Amino acid sequence: MNSGCRRLEKSLVDFVEGTLPEILRAEIEEHIQNCEKCGLLVKEFFPIWQNMSTGERKVPSSSFWPGLVERIQTGEEPQKVWQQIISGFRRSLWPAAVTVLLLVGAYFGYQLGNIPEDTETSFSAEEYFVEYLEDFQDFPLGSVGDFYLKYSATQQGEAP
Repeated sequence: MNSGCRRLEKSLVDFVEGTLPEILRAEIEEHIQNCEKCGLLVKEFFPIWQNMSTGERKVPSSSFWPGLVERIQTGEEPQKVWQQIISGFRRSLWPAAVTVLLLVGAYFGYQLGNIPEDTETSFSAEEYFVEYLEDFQDFPLGSVGDFYLKYSATQQGEAP
């Protein structure tokens, strides 16, 4: 790469915009005519630069710059797009999720409180003991079943 190519690379934007001094501009034009590579570069770059300069410029909102300065000073990294989407869903769906949970809890609480009593299968404590715990009478002494029977009998005030 010769000095003419380096000079063109350094001042390509100024050359395309036409802001170079006449002497430097004449040198670069002569170089472009003699150097095929630099001529092709200018030929490809010129229409791109013209399209960029005529396009609409978007102006950031008034809160952009103060927010950017604050993030730079605090060292805060910007959130990724998917993190912003998830946090938006959390903020908007949190009240709905709490409401649904409360309604489901109220429904099941109501259902549990309104269980009809089946009068045919209800037992008193003695009937229950006779019906279901009779089978536990043959446990060996000192076993877990024997301990349970003695414990439940003393709780009910009966002699073991």
